[in-house]
Formats: sequence, C-alpha cells, structure tokens
Amino acid sequence: MTLWERVEKVNELLDKKGVKVIQEIKGAGRTLYGFTPQAVFDAMNEVFGSDWGYEVVEYKESQLGDKGMNSYGLVRVRVWVKPEPDKEPVSREAFGGSRNNSIGDALKGAVTDAVQKGLAMFSVGRVAYEGELGHYYQCYQKIAEKLKAGDSAVKKAYSEFVKKHGLGRLREWSLSKLAEFCEEYKIK
Repeated sequence: MTLWERVEKVNELLDKKGVKVIQEIKGAGRTLYGFTPQAVFDAMNEVFGSDWGYEVVEYKESQLGDKGMNSYGLVRVRVWVKPEPDKEPVSREAFGGSRNNSIGDALKGAVTDAVQKGLAMFSVGRVAYEGELGHYYQCYQKIAEKLKAGDSAVKKAYSEFVKKHGLGRLREWSLSKLAEFCEEYKIK
C-alpha cells in the first residue's frame, strides 16, 4: 500500500469508531472537536505498526501559579511515517501545548497534541481539521435527543435505517452512517 492508501485506512478506522472517539474541547468562546489521542494512536498502530513514530525535539515547562492548572508544557515533536514498509521515513514537525495540574501531565498533553497535529500534516484524522467532527457530533446529539423525547417520525426512521443497514446502537454507528441518516431524514 502507498502512504495515501495507508492514511485512508487509518481514517476509515476512525470513521468506524463513531462518536465515542470524538472529544469536545470547550475553549474561550468556541468549541472544537477532535479525535481522542488514543483512538488515533490505535488506528496508526493497526495500519502502520512500527512504520510510524515520533521524537520530542525540544520542550519547555513552566509553572504559572500556585493553584489549580498551574503547569504548562510546550513541545516540538518530529512525527515520522514510512510511506511503504521498505522505504525511508518522511517526517513533519509540529508544536503542542497543554496546561494541567502537574508538569508531567502538562508535558504528556503537549506531546499528544503535537503528535496529532504532526499526523494531521499527513492527513490523518483530516475531518477533525476540516471542521467536520462537530457536524457528526451534533448530528448524533440531535438524533439521541429526538429519540429520547419520543419523536415518532425519528423513531420510525431510526428503526428502518437500523434494519436496512444492519446497525447496532446509535453510539456505535460509523460517522459516515450518522451523516447519511441526518441528511436522508433532514435531522437539524
């Protein structure tokens, strides 16, 4: 497989995991959505095995105060992947930062942030950086709310869709099936 085919396989695995691997990150005046780091790393390990990795190029740690989230870590990592098993690796560098209660946790958070950003430069998890994960997450939330509220039209559509596609519980649907359902039944 080529690098692009391997990356597409990773993205397919992330799609199949559904909303359970989406994290909602609330920030100053906005909400971002991303894949959980463990989901990305598991998908990379499954597809690339030992043909990918990273190294911390440099890091900085700071104490910002004496209470609460007072530790800050900033890292620069070099993420590498082998385009094919017998080829030389190619790499990208990315920065990541994290604030936490301890410097160890802040640095760990900064590393996972930077590694995911580096992998994104290879298009891993690109729907997150294209802003699509929020749509999937909100679609899931709207379906769940309508089902819980007893919306009979949505319950009927849901039942038919599950039967037609051989799906299980809503939380386990792939992201693409969620989008298909919301589009087909005009869930807004």
